[in-house]
Amino acid sequence: MKPFLTILVILALAAGAYYVLFTDDGSASSELGADRHFAVENISQVHKIFIADRSGKTTTLTRDGSGWLLNDKYVARQGAVKNVLEVIENVEMKYIPPKAALESITRDMAKNGIKVELYDSADRNIKTFYVGGMTNDESGTHFIMEGSDQPYVMHLPYWNGGLKYRFLMDNEDWRDRHLIQEDPEDITMVRLIYPKQQGKGFDIRKQGSSYYLQSDGEKQKVDASVVMSYLDDFTEPVAEAYHNDKINRDSFLSLIPFALLEYATTDQDTHRASFHPIAQLDDGFSKVERMYVGTSQGDFLLVQMPVFQKMFQSQEFFLR
Repeated sequence: MKPFLTILVILALAAGAYYVLFTDDGSASSELGADRHFAVENISQVHKIFIADRSGKTTTLTRDGSGWLLNDKYVARQGAVKNVLEVIENVEMKYIPPKAALESITRDMAKNGIKVELYDSADRNIKTFYVGGMTNDESGTHFIMEGSDQPYVMHLPYWNGGLKYRFLMDNEDWRDRHLIQEDPEDITMVRLIYPKQQGKGFDIRKQGSSYYLQSDGEKQKVDASVVMSYLDDFTEPVAEAYHNDKINRDSFLSLIPFALLEYATTDQDTHRASFHPIAQLDDGFSKVERMYVGTSQGDFLLVQMPVFQKMFQSQEFFLR
C-alpha cells in the first residue's frame, strides 16, 4: 500500500508543479512562472503601447476610439497595429532555451533588443518585456520579461517567422497612408485645378445637405448622390509610401504640378495637395504610373496613378 501512496504523492506534486509553471490563462499562477506569461488575454485592456530600441528611437501607439494614434499626432496604420496586437494577445512559449545559449541570447538582447511597455486605460503598466532576435531555425523569437534574467523562445503557433520586426518600424511605416483622412460626410468643399488645362477642373461646395458646382462666379446645384460617390472614391486611395526624407523633394515641388487639390471640412480646416508625375520611358514613349504628392501638412508621398485615377475628374462628371 505504501508504494501506491508514494506514487500518488509524486503524481500530485508533479501536477501541482505543472500548474504552477505552465498555466497560461493570461495571468501568472505564481511568481515562479510569471516571467513566461507575455500574452495579454483580454486585448481590450491594452490602451497604450510604448516601444523603444537601443538607439533611443521610440514609438507610442494610443487607442483612440475604434482606431489608434501614433505619437499622439498621426493616425496609425491599422494593419501595422493589428500585427502588434496579434502578438500581444496570442504569443506563446515554444521552449526554454538551453543554458549553453543563454549568454549569446542575453548579449544579443542587450545590443539589439527592443523594449515594449503595455498600459491600460488608466495609464497603469500591465507588463513590460524585451523582444530580441530569432532562433537559428527562424521558428521562434527571444523574449525576456523585465526584472527577469531568464529568456524564452516565443512564437505564434499558427505563424512561422520572427516577431521583432512587427514592433520595430520607422515612424513613417507606422503611419496611415490615406491621403485624405476624412469622413466623406464632413467634407464641405473640394476644388481641383489642372494648371496646364485651365477650365478642366471643378469647385464643389456643400450647403446644408446640398452640393453646388461653382463656376465663373455662378453656382449650379448638382446631384448629391454623384458627389457622395465621388467623395467615397476621393477618401479611399492609399499612398504607396511616405518619402519625407527624399533629398530632391523641393525640386519636384518647384515644378508646375499636374493637379492642385484643395478641400475643407466641417471643422473649417483646409488642406492642400499638389500632384507631380514621375515620367518613365516605355518603348520610347513617356508613361506615368506614379506621382509624388506634396501636402500642406508637410508630407511628401509616393502614390500610384491607377489608384488615384478616380480623383481626377472634371466639371462634366458632376453634370451628368
